[in-house]
Amino acid sequence: WTILFGVPAVDTKKGAYFRKLQRDTFFRYSRVWNYHKNPEATVLAKYLLAYHPRTNYTFSNELLVEAKETQDIIFFDLKEGNWSGAGGKGDGVLLGMSRKAYAFYTFAADMVRADYICKGDDDAFYRLNMM
Repeated sequence: WTILFGVPAVDTKKGAYFRKLQRDTFFRYSRVWNYHKNPEATVLAKYLLAYHPRTNYTFSNELLVEAKETQDIIFFDLKEGNWSGAGGKGDGVLLGMSRKAYAFYTFAADMVRADYICKGDDDAFYRLNMM
């Protein structure tokens, strides 16, 4: 691969909606790997998920079906944190995100041959065709 693009995401309805929006837009660029359309692409985009408190630290059935259909989700065996309230991120959220980022970079270094590794967000639009 030329680029491994990891996108941390959560197992919630909002997270599923964001993933769908990204798959329907920039994941359709011809250089982005898509299980159903372009196995010869140069950009490998994967969603990064871990156990979430909103699903009692299990993966929802909806997420498991989505993962089987899309083949673009990496599951990490770690727990996400929870929001602290008042609109801020608590220590648990920050620690969970740090663990997930570390797990992604470790996975990338050990399991994937790519010239470049980058991490994005599930609530953003990327011009992967320009990378």
